Parts: sequence; C-alpha cells; structure tokens
Amino acid sequence: MTTFRVAVAAAVLLLSASVAHAQKAALGTWDLTTVSPEGTFSSVMEVRQDGDKLVAVGKSAQGERAYDSVAVDGNDITLVIT
Repeated sequence: MTTFRVAVAAAVLLLSASVAHAQKAALGTWDLTTVSPEGTFSSVMEVRQDGDKLVAVGKSAQGERAYDSVAVDGNDITLVIT
C-alpha cells in the first residue's frame, strides 16, 4: 500500500509540473490579428500569472479589455471574451 501511495504522489507531482510548464509557455505578449466582416484588426494580448491562474488583457488602438478566462490544456490555449 505504501508503494501505491508513493506512486500516486509522484504522478500528482509530475502532472502539476506539467501543467505549470504549459501555463508558463502561454505567458508573455502576443501579437494578434482579428479577421472579421468589418475588416482586419491588429492588437496585442498580454498573458500573466496571477496566483495560480492565468490572466489576459487585449490591447488595441480602441483601448484595453480583460479576457473572461484563460485555460491551458496541453498544447491548447482557450481564451474567453464576451
């Protein structure tokens, strides 16, 4: 039973390290291009860590807007803005 507990604890640590590494890869400043029926627009998105979660802010000539949520799952980054 002790071996099982050690294995589970090791797996949890590895998973936590993997998630932390994936989140760090998303941090920084990103150039974005939005293509819509109204035209093509350039902006910048800044992603930073705030405690244990990611926070993103979009910045353009029209101003700044915070994203509602940012999630990283492996190689996938999901951004939500409403």
